[in-house]
Amino acid sequence: MGKPRKKITSTESPCVKRARGIKKKYFSPGKPSRARRALLTIETEKVSTTEPGPSTSSIIHDSNQAIITLEHSVIKGYHAFKIRPPLTEPQTRLIVDREYTNISDIDACLVWMPELTSFDKHLYNLVTDKQRNLMLSDIAGLPIGHVPKILASCFRNVLDSGGKIFATATGEPVPSFPPWPASNEKGGGVVIPCFYTLIVNNLDETVHMLSDTLSNMSEGSVMDIKVQN
Repeated sequence: MGKPRKKITSTESPCVKRARGIKKKYFSPGKPSRARRALLTIETEKVSTTEPGPSTSSIIHDSNQAIITLEHSVIKGYHAFKIRPPLTEPQTRLIVDREYTNISDIDACLVWMPELTSFDKHLYNLVTDKQRNLMLSDIAGLPIGHVPKILASCFRNVLDSGGKIFATATGEPVPSFPPWPASNEKGGGVVIPCFYTLIVNNLDETVHMLSDTLSNMSEGSVMDIKVQN
């Protein structure tokens, strides 16, 4: 008889290895000290401010800030990351942050799973992908995709001015659908339906910026901007 086959655990999944590699690159100690300090600050903030919440009303923000919701959008790149965010109740708020190491797009923004410590312990073994046998504990703290490129510069502006952005998945990954590029076209692939929540310091400026951006893109016809009172 030959040697017994090695049991493949969920943490050895190729998709998890790929995503962890991206995270390692993103938070590489070899980055310039200034960027490294900024990344460490961001990572610390993620642990303390990203607990899952049912709605934008539960997001803690400064009284001088406003909350904007961008509805009927998507998270790009599921076909590359292959990480499904959990559809929990209350809904899981995913973190949007700058992708500092993307040299081909200086405005690129990644969407991240919250750290495991931000979830209730009874959810740690929640199966998020039956086909790949992945649990919440496997994917917590990993990047799952990108903000659509057309929105990235707006989102980067909000983040650079001291705001925060979250994404909330509203469905399972699906082939890119109109008015987004077809799945076999550039900019297509597989997407995760979602809405984005922006916590901003300058409401009028941000709404104007988003409105201009949406008016110049075919995808903008399906996205709605809503301001929380």
